[in-house]
Amino acid sequence: MAALKRLIRAFAGCRVCVVGDFLADRYLFAEPARISREAPVLILREKGREVRPGGAGNAAANVASLGGLAVPVGLVGDDEPGQALMAAFAVMGASTEGLVEVPGGRTITKTRVVAGGRHALQQQVLRIDQNEEWEPPEDARAALRIALTRSLGAADAVLVADYADRVVDRSALELLRGYASRFVQGAPPVVVDTRHRLDFFRGLGMPTPNQSEVEEWLGLPLRGREDAARAALELCRRLEVSAAVVTRGEEGLVVALAGGPVHHVPAVRPARVYDVTGAGDTVAAVLALARAAGGSVLQAALLASVAGGIVVRKPGTATVSPEEMLEALDDQLPSPEPVDPPAFGGASTR
Repeated sequence: MAALKRLIRAFAGCRVCVVGDFLADRYLFAEPARISREAPVLILREKGREVRPGGAGNAAANVASLGGLAVPVGLVGDDEPGQALMAAFAVMGASTEGLVEVPGGRTITKTRVVAGGRHALQQQVLRIDQNEEWEPPEDARAALRIALTRSLGAADAVLVADYADRVVDRSALELLRGYASRFVQGAPPVVVDTRHRLDFFRGLGMPTPNQSEVEEWLGLPLRGREDAARAALELCRRLEVSAAVVTRGEEGLVVALAGGPVHHVPAVRPARVYDVTGAGDTVAAVLALARAAGGSVLQAALLASVAGGIVVRKPGTATVSPEEMLEALDDQLPSPEPVDPPAFGGASTR
């Protein structure tokens, strides 16, 4: 436990380049008023609005809240959600030099309507997504490549948060490979959190898919920790990486080094699961920070499990502090358990 606590304290000042798709998570808070006479729907009385960094932005926010120096690299529009994101990063002390503001660009925005009474639990009742189909022009991509090259030069670790295929193209991928190639021993401090593009990142860093994403990728269900462990090893083999993590929600996570060993890390049980939104961003941020601070892959996975158990107690896209993690370690230290999975049998599952 003492080593893990030292590692958390070592997060301070670690420079993590967060490259990917920056989303604006817009929250509209309301109280139920009455049933409409126009249609069988609830009328809500608005109580407030808030914009939080989402996607890669939430990962960067977690890096900053844990004491790291977050360096976001990506594209935002010059629209109102993009301006709100830039302001939020400035407040948290994150560098905005790597964010390319695109004239006429449209920031991906997810608007969530959250309703509840004064003495009742608030819950999401509606979500509206905007601007996911917008494609940035080539001059914006050229500016992004320059910003990424500059940011990688001083990075202690890199976190790829790939949500919408908008930012990390082939040219950006080659820059990331160049960064990873500087680390000739062990797993390079590159964490890859991608939706549906695992194969695109072949040979780069440590993938961190959740169980449903791995099931989709393999074309097979995962029915327990042995299956998840086997899948983590398969990720290492097929993607040609030295380590992989499969997150499994309330079942914890599985972390594998290429060729083994494989460990199951149980979840740190929260008193109450409030909201799982953005929990994967928190896990990825802690993995990147722990690797930047010199921690092993297993130590990084242990701390990621702790952080995940904290953040799901909070509503919406939320962050974790070092103090919360240190307190959680005093309460419950996850104990990794070795897993010896059988090999995949028969023909290829791809």
